[in-house]
Amino acid sequence: MKKLKVLVAVAAMTVWGLSGVSAQNGWWLQGGLGFNSDKVKNGPELTNFDVNVGANYMLNKNWSVGLNVGYNLENSKDIYKQGLFEITPQAVYSVPLVGNLSWTPSVYFTFGMGTYTNKVPVDKDYDLTEIKVGVNLLSVEYRCSRHIAIGATFDAGNFYFSSFDNDINKRTRINAPLGSWNNSAVSLSFHYYL
Repeated sequence: MKKLKVLVAVAAMTVWGLSGVSAQNGWWLQGGLGFNSDKVKNGPELTNFDVNVGANYMLNKNWSVGLNVGYNLENSKDIYKQGLFEITPQAVYSVPLVGNLSWTPSVYFTFGMGTYTNKVPVDKDYDLTEIKVGVNLLSVEYRCSRHIAIGATFDAGNFYFSSFDNDINKRTRINAPLGSWNNSAVSLSFHYYL
């Protein structure tokens, strides 16, 4: 739990520091919200909710690098629940498609700390650590004005490798969902260009 408090403090200082950046060409701020509910036939229902904020700096007209901080809650009914505070450095590539619409794939690295509650056989909290490396291929941005844009990221294009360690077991996950369109969640984000 001490690691979780340290991560929250670092995340709060990072967001505060980045949000205070003076209006310079190249900086943009973002906030995102995502929700997904997935029911496996004859299996558990899984819901996932995440919220994040961040700042990015445009290196040139196509590339930007940034840092997001957020919270992710995953709940599998009657089996487990996990909550993670996450820090995510990322690199985003932007290519204009048509009009104000751009394709914005990204590469990211996530480090998260939180708690894991095993609901079977009894409720008990364990410290949880996550490391995730991935690529978001199906991501777009629509520029509403010079300063405001709306982004959308489709989970079907999110390829990643993650490792979870929760004091009772360690698990790894490889996610390559383009072969299956069952997971069709969309995460929306709001972008403000300074």
